[in-house]
Amino acid sequence: MGQLAIQFGPTEFFALYVFSLVVIAILNRDSRTKGMDQEVYKLIPEEELYARTGIQKAIFNTIYQLMALKTKKPEQLEQARTLLMMPDYFHYMLSGTAVTEYTEATTGQLISPVTKDWDMELIERLGYPKRIFRKVVTPGTEIGHLTEEVQREVGFDCKVVVPAAHDTGSAVIAVPTDSDNALYISSGTWSLMGTELPEADCSPESRANNLTNEGGYEESDLKKWIDTVLLAAFPEELKSRIDNLSIPTVGELFGHDDEWDNEHFEPDEDEQLPLMKERKNRVAYLNNKWEWGWLRNAVKQEFSSAYFALVNIFGFASYYGASASGGVRPEFWVVR
Repeated sequence: MGQLAIQFGPTEFFALYVFSLVVIAILNRDSRTKGMDQEVYKLIPEEELYARTGIQKAIFNTIYQLMALKTKKPEQLEQARTLLMMPDYFHYMLSGTAVTEYTEATTGQLISPVTKDWDMELIERLGYPKRIFRKVVTPGTEIGHLTEEVQREVGFDCKVVVPAAHDTGSAVIAVPTDSDNALYISSGTWSLMGTELPEADCSPESRANNLTNEGGYEESDLKKWIDTVLLAAFPEELKSRIDNLSIPTVGELFGHDDEWDNEHFEPDEDEQLPLMKERKNRVAYLNNKWEWGWLRNAVKQEFSSAYFALVNIFGFASYYGASASGGVRPEFWVVR
């Protein structure tokens, strides 16, 4: 008691969704989806759908909810501009930012397990309007602060951080093991038994056994390296004083005045570090050679869903594919 939250993010059961200002939230067990699986399979065979998404058939999945809307209430689908799963709607009401959380979205059977993004080819094939699908973000993404209206209501401000919004996804994160061969049982609405895999198994055998591949939380190799190898390299007397060991953002290095940066990179709210106001101080050296390094900001989805910001060898902002290998200049704060 007497403490204030510094960050907040809700979780929710899967397959529920909200159309902003068009359709109220509808119970996932509503009978309107009866027969919608067959409507979907007229456009894509069931076997191919599983191979693309890895998600087991459940008549309340978002893919069938949207088919029900398309078939029975097409005028509502035409009016819609934003599709939000229930946790995403809470995030929006808290922060004013409308995004889609990855683990929750995977349950709807419209996410590619390869790109970890909306399968727009599938969505177009089904005849769903692509405009309603928001940017997919991973657990741990900070999407802003409480809106001014919410702040007035609760009497404080805090960050809004997207969790693994699918309740099973959050439960699995808490499994107390680092083993690659562990099994878990998650009991809530029902009991689920599973394991964590590095990639989805969308094989015919997996489908025949009625298995599903729902998205989970996975820290990047770079983040793991920072939290383990890099942190371990600090002297013991300094480790307890280090706070926020991370990768810099575009805002910290370049500020927010550059039009090209603002157009291409996902925004952050960080102030420019005084040292980085001079371009030469942004240039990194390794073995007396100029080197480029990653920044934390993703490139906006309209340009690419798989690119991240970087500082090039001349001290300017640029971006490159996330699969590339590059350097980093980690930042941290020393607490007195």
